[in-house]
Amino acid sequence: MTPEAAEDWENLYRSPDSRTTVFTEAEFTALQDGVFREFSDRYHLLIDVDEEAGLEYEDLDDAIGVTEEYLAKSRSDVERSALRKLLDAMRFAKKTGYYVDIDAFTLFGLDAKPVGGVKTSDETWRPEAGAASAGGVPVGGSIRSRFGSGPSLDVKGLAAFLEEDARAHGIQFMEDGWPQFPKGMLLDEEPADMLPWRQRHAAADPACTVVCHFDSDEENYRRMARLDEDLPEYRRFMGMAGFDLSPRIQWDEKLQRFNILLSMLATLYVGNRGVKVMPNFRTGDSGTFESLNAYPHDALFAVGALGCADGHVELNDFYLRMKSLVALPKKLFYYGTLRDEYRKTLDDVCLDYKVFPDLRSRTFHRDGSDGAAGGTGKGADDGESA
Repeated sequence: MTPEAAEDWENLYRSPDSRTTVFTEAEFTALQDGVFREFSDRYHLLIDVDEEAGLEYEDLDDAIGVTEEYLAKSRSDVERSALRKLLDAMRFAKKTGYYVDIDAFTLFGLDAKPVGGVKTSDETWRPEAGAASAGGVPVGGSIRSRFGSGPSLDVKGLAAFLEEDARAHGIQFMEDGWPQFPKGMLLDEEPADMLPWRQRHAAADPACTVVCHFDSDEENYRRMARLDEDLPEYRRFMGMAGFDLSPRIQWDEKLQRFNILLSMLATLYVGNRGVKVMPNFRTGDSGTFESLNAYPHDALFAVGALGCADGHVELNDFYLRMKSLVALPKKLFYYGTLRDEYRKTLDDVCLDYKVFPDLRSRTFHRDGSDGAAGGTGKGADDGESA
């Protein structure tokens, strides 16, 4: 990260390395040489890549309206994609008060190329209504019987199988390997509670509760090996939050990316069988932030520890800000105890969130309750929404 970028906190779209842009070359060209020739001079400010180019706050409503008008016209796929990205940025700028600067639309290590005519996962997705498995698990068998469990779990074989299963259900994959989560698979209603798998029996109302996987890697692997057996249980609940294998920032980036990908693929396996899912907001270091592009903008996200390790507050603060700009979530649902410094960051970026205290914390706050009634979290959550 350059000193100039470090000082440029008003422009939060800038990445630590500024290697590539969110816009593909074709999209950027479409904006610069095509669409924006139809705009008035003040909108040309949006594509000035040689200077600090911002659109004054009072002009944002007009700019958003004009962009929406041009999206409604007959456009090429590349132009439509570029305009949608620009519209998302301007809406975020209006919400937060930050300037829009095309030069600052950056992601980390993403060298995407436009692919014409590729359908989205929403258009190709074929979810199963029943409990049957597609993609190669023998009838009467299970993932566990095929790939083992515990220390003997064949994680690479499991990942290959889960990718094959996702493709069999019409899931599309981006050029950098991340699967696209169909919008129709994602939970779009706010849960009344969130509980880890091992504490799901404490749920007062499973139909209003999301089961999460903020647990050890060993427990996540155990559940992945039993995806088929666990399906009836997942279906009792409102939805499930994505799996949470560790992508620790001190690890090799390839391992971080593999764990994020395997978590996604296991989540898709459940989602492809009719269970609503809530994306996991956790990533590894900055090179993995692009994984958040697997999810549609304005989605509800689950998070357990914000991917933040103790003792790295400044780095975690920066990561959290950048991730919120890549994902553009509608709201975060946090399980556990949210530290004040990260609460301040969420407030600073105007990101809506709700905290569900862990079951142990609820127990101690309920005047000696044994915790069995701690499933709804309503009493413990008073004042936790922003």
